[in-house]
Amino acid sequence: MRIEITNLTLKPWLSPPERWAASWVLKQRRRNRSAQAVRFDENYGPVGASLMAAGYLWFFVGWILGVAGVAILVFNQTRDAIGYYFLYAGMALQILVFVRCAQGVRVGRRYRGERPIAK
Repeated sequence: MRIEITNLTLKPWLSPPERWAASWVLKQRRRNRSAQAVRFDENYGPVGASLMAAGYLWFFVGWILGVAGVAILVFNQTRDAIGYYFLYAGMALQILVFVRCAQGVRVGRRYRGERPIAK
């Protein structure tokens, strides 16, 4: 049994910054079609690829916050709590990356149906 996902919209799933990041990443991917990008789209479909692309946004924001937190802790000798807040905020955003990627994998499984993943 094949589940059609063509009628799903991304509006309820993604916040405005996530929609912007996903559309930008997918536009870049469409412009530069490599064999890896084609396989990725075949495996996860347009909705799964959009969800994983939305995770890229939170990955980079969390990475910047984590590096800033470590830099504050290293260069500030008084060990203020602000460095730890930045570090913990970066780690919390990495949880959002995991959630978006897990959602993309789940949608990709429904998109593929019984077909195995293309390698």
